[in-house]
Amino acid sequence: MPFGMKNAPATFQRMIHSLLIHLEGCEAYIDDVIIYSDTWNDHLRIMRTFFDILAKANLTVNLAKSEFCHATVEYLGHKVGQGFVTPIMAKVEAISKFPIPTNKKEIMRFLGMAGFYRKCCPNFSSVVGPLTNLLQKRVNFAWTNDCDESFKKIKCVLMNSPVLSAPNFDKQFKLTVDASDVGIGAALFQENDDGVDRVVWTVNLNKKDYYGKTPLYWAAYKGHITCVEELLKFGAKVNTTCCHGDTPLLAVCSIHAQCALLLIKHGADVNHENSWGVTPMYLAACKGQTEVIRYLLDAGAKPTFRKRKTGEIPKELLVHSDFCSNLIGLSENPMSLQHTCRSVIRKQLGENPMSKVRSLQIPQKLQDYISLTEIG
Repeated sequence: MPFGMKNAPATFQRMIHSLLIHLEGCEAYIDDVIIYSDTWNDHLRIMRTFFDILAKANLTVNLAKSEFCHATVEYLGHKVGQGFVTPIMAKVEAISKFPIPTNKKEIMRFLGMAGFYRKCCPNFSSVVGPLTNLLQKRVNFAWTNDCDESFKKIKCVLMNSPVLSAPNFDKQFKLTVDASDVGIGAALFQENDDGVDRVVWTVNLNKKDYYGKTPLYWAAYKGHITCVEELLKFGAKVNTTCCHGDTPLLAVCSIHAQCALLLIKHGADVNHENSWGVTPMYLAACKGQTEVIRYLLDAGAKPTFRKRKTGEIPKELLVHSDFCSNLIGLSENPMSLQHTCRSVIRKQLGENPMSKVRSLQIPQKLQDYISLTEIG
């Protein structure tokens, strides 16, 4: 496929990945390849194998753009080698000379440049909090003292950023975590041969991103069900909405059935409408997610599977003819009294009804019924 076409980078990346997938000590990002090893002989062996693979695939190397047998190299914006990863000073210097932003677009440029090295900066999301808040849709641009302090501090952090060390998987790791009203952070450390803790990796998250989407929203959207479980366990709000009125359930009901079920059991509003009047059931119907539709109906969702303007049933749902016929029948009949009572009780219990219902002095079977234990 020739370059310049929309799918060319992805096609080339897939090809180069398939060629080098079994070659240890070699990584590639599109046409940028790096080869690394512990010994000189291993390095020569990997390079010979690499060149043989390219030759068989009729690919060539541009020698003018290549560097061979260096202790450290610049790769994808970082200086890499001898067990360490550091930012390239020329790029850090460009960030340090960035003028004070005068509008939201310039803030986005600055955060884009600085955010490239966020993994090297502890507490990055907390430091840039005042700047990211300015990017919210309903916030007018106003450069305050907090913004100025944040702007200067992130430059200082980058100029003195810690060096990331390569992990040694034969040694123990140390994990430190922290959270505030602004952000959530974690750092992975490992003790070196001198007994000094070196940073291996850092992670920084805003409690909400620019569009108000929470960590629970993104964990659900990515289908990371274990992360969703842990976030819910520690009190994440299941019905928090972003700027467009989307909830975590709306993010997953068309793609991840098990995540949708988990959110529903923890009190997600199954009839919530976003800013465009879209419901979880309609999104599930548009992707033919019959399993999710069953979960939603069992939790008391209204049968809002038709298009509002035309009343048509999405073609993706019509493929499941038997299910679709049953769904139409359900929509034309009122919900059973038993089902209605469960929906009302769950609504009154609010978020995380599973834990709240356990405190009620009611039979175990009724607790299980209210908790939707039989679903899934």
